Amino acid sequence: MKITKTLIIEVKFSFEDKKKEEQEDIYNLFKKSYEETLGTSWDENKFRSRAKNWLFFGDENGYIAVRVQRSGFYKLVGVAGNIKSVYRGFEELLSLNVPVWGMVSSNIQKMVLKKGFKTPPTFLLKTLLKTIPKETFGGVDFDVNSDGSVTLKYSDVGDARKYFIGNDEYFKSIKKNILPTLKDKLSTIARKGIEMFLNEAYIDLDVINEDITSGGVIVYHRTGRDGQSPIEGIASDGYRVGGRAFYGVGVYTTYTLESQLTDYTMWHYGNIVIESKVISMDKFLIFDYDVSKIVYGGKNYTLDKQLRLILGNEWNKYKDDDRLKELISNIGMTKYTSEVAKRFFDQFITTIIPKLRGIVFTGSNDGNVLVSYDRKNVEPIRYTIDNGKTWKNIINKNIYQRLKGYNVEERSTEYQHVINNLEIGVEISNDQFKLLTQEQMGQYAMKFVEKHGGISDDKFELLIPEQQNGVRLKIFQYAIKMVEKGGHISYDQFKLLTPDQQIQYAMKFVEKHGGISTDQFELLTPEQQNEVRLKIFQYAMKRVKNGGYILDNQFKLLTQDQQIQYLTKMAENGGDITYYQFELLTQDQRFQWVMKRAENGYRIFYNQFELLTPEQRKIFIDNGGKVHFY
Repeated sequence: MKITKTLIIEVKFSFEDKKKEEQEDIYNLFKKSYEETLGTSWDENKFRSRAKNWLFFGDENGYIAVRVQRSGFYKLVGVAGNIKSVYRGFEELLSLNVPVWGMVSSNIQKMVLKKGFKTPPTFLLKTLLKTIPKETFGGVDFDVNSDGSVTLKYSDVGDARKYFIGNDEYFKSIKKNILPTLKDKLSTIARKGIEMFLNEAYIDLDVINEDITSGGVIVYHRTGRDGQSPIEGIASDGYRVGGRAFYGVGVYTTYTLESQLTDYTMWHYGNIVIESKVISMDKFLIFDYDVSKIVYGGKNYTLDKQLRLILGNEWNKYKDDDRLKELISNIGMTKYTSEVAKRFFDQFITTIIPKLRGIVFTGSNDGNVLVSYDRKNVEPIRYTIDNGKTWKNIINKNIYQRLKGYNVEERSTEYQHVINNLEIGVEISNDQFKLLTQEQMGQYAMKFVEKHGGISDDKFELLIPEQQNGVRLKIFQYAIKMVEKGGHISYDQFKLLTPDQQIQYAMKFVEKHGGISTDQFELLTPEQQNEVRLKIFQYAMKRVKNGGYILDNQFKLLTQDQQIQYLTKMAENGGDITYYQFELLTQDQRFQWVMKRAENGYRIFYNQFELLTPEQRKIFIDNGGKVHFY
C-alpha cells in the first residue's frame, strides 16, 4: 500500500475539513499502524463514522487523535504514523492545558511519560477504572494485569494490551471532582495511595507507612455459612482461627470490600461481612507490589527488601536462596500473586513463615487477601448482612438472635424459620432441610439456587428427579449469566449440571476466558474434552498473534501436538511466555525467542537467561539483549 503525501502540514486539524484524498491518507496511516500492532484494523466506513468527531494533532507523516467528552476530558482515541510526528502532536495537545487521558501501547506510554503524563500503579488503577463507565471503552470487557497494563477485549480486532495514561490536568480534575465522591467507598490503602499519587508524593511513602503500621488498615471477613453466626463470639472474644488453612493458620480477610461482594465469596463463605481494623502491619510480607510500595516505601517494596527489614540479620541466611530468587522473578509474570504466595508458604513454612505476622496477596477467587497470623491483631468493628448497604456496630449482646432473622418465641413453623434465614442469605443445615415436606424442599432449593447459584450435594440428593432437573436448569442459567459477567461457577455447582449443560458452559467459558479449571475439565466426556481443547488452542493462537500468551493451566489442557504448534509460534513472535512453557522450548527455540525479545526491546528474566548455552548468552548480550537480575 502506498500512502500519498497530500496532507497539508498542519499541527491541529479536523477530519471533516480535509479533502477526500487527504481523508484517505489519514485512514491509511491509521490502518497501517493498527495492522502492525494488532494484526487487523477497522474498515474505512467505521473509521470515517468515528473520525468525524475527532480532533487531530500532527502532520502528513503521523498524528494523534482525541475526542472531547461531555466531562471536558480529552480522550485519546488514535495514534498512527511516524513517531516524531506523533511526538509533535502530543506537544501541541499538551500546550492547550486541557485534561487528557487514554489507553496507549507500551512504546507510546514510555514516550509520553517523559512529557509529564503519568500511569497509576496497578492497585490504584483498578480503583480509578471503576469511575470510568464501560461505555467509554466502547462497552468492551477488560482486565487489569499485574504489570499495570490493561487488556481490552475487542470483538472486532481481538485483544489489545494498552497502558492507561493521563496528564496533570486530568489527575487534578480527578482529585477535585471524583475523589471526594469515592471517599466512603474506598479502603484505607486505596484512599491513601490515590491521595499521595494525586499529590505527586507517591515515591516518598513514610507518612502513609506510619499511618498504616499504627492501625489504619480496614479489612473485611465474610462468614455465616451453613446458618452459623459467629458474631456473638467475635464480639466478646475476637476472631478464632482453625487448625487448617491453605496459607497458614490465621484470620483470613480482604483489604477491599469489593473482594467480599463476588458471587464466589457469597456462595462459599456466607451472608455476613465483618469489618475490622488491623492494629499493626509490622512484619507483614506483601506479594502485591502496589500495596507494598505504600506500606514499605518506594525503595523497599520487593520481597527481598521486605524480608531484609523483617528478618534483620537473619536475612543473610536466605538472600542467596535460589528458590526465593525464582519466586521474586515470577511475581511480574503472574496475574494473581496467590500463586507465588502459596509456593513461598510451602517452601518456607518452617523457617520464615513463623517470623511473619501475616501475608498479603491477590487471588483469582478471593480477591485482595490479607491473612493475619496473629488473631488479636485484627479488631472487629461492625458488620453487615446486606453487602454493605447498612452496617451495625458490634456492641449489642443480642446480635446472634437478630442475625438469624427471626425471634425464637415468635416462629410458628420450621419452614417459616427456613424462609427467614433464606431472605438474609443463610443456608439451613441438612437436619433442618430434612424436616421439610418434599414440596417445601423443592421450593427452598429453587429459591436458594436463584440467590446463590448452587446447593449442597446432600440437599440435592434429597430432591425427587423432577425437582433435581429444575435445580439443574436454574444452576445452568446462573452459570451462563456468570460467564457473561466475567465470572465463573465452582466445581460443586458444575458437577450438578447435565453433560449437555456442562459442555455448553465449558465452551462459553473458554470462548471468553481461554480455559477452564482442571477438575471441571475432567468431568467432561472424551469427545467434549477434545471440543474444549480445540477452543483453547484457537484462543491460544489468537493470543500469540496479538503479542499475548496463555497461562500454564490452559496450556496443560492442550494435546501434545497443539502445545508444539503454540510453542513454535511463540518462539517466532517473541511474545510473553511463562517459565514452565519456556522450559519446554527446544534449545533453538529458546534462542529464537530471546533474540526476538531483544529485537523488540524487552528484557528476559535471569532464570530464562540461565537456560541458554554460553554461546547463546554471549550473542544475546552482544545484540543488545538485557536481563532482569535479582
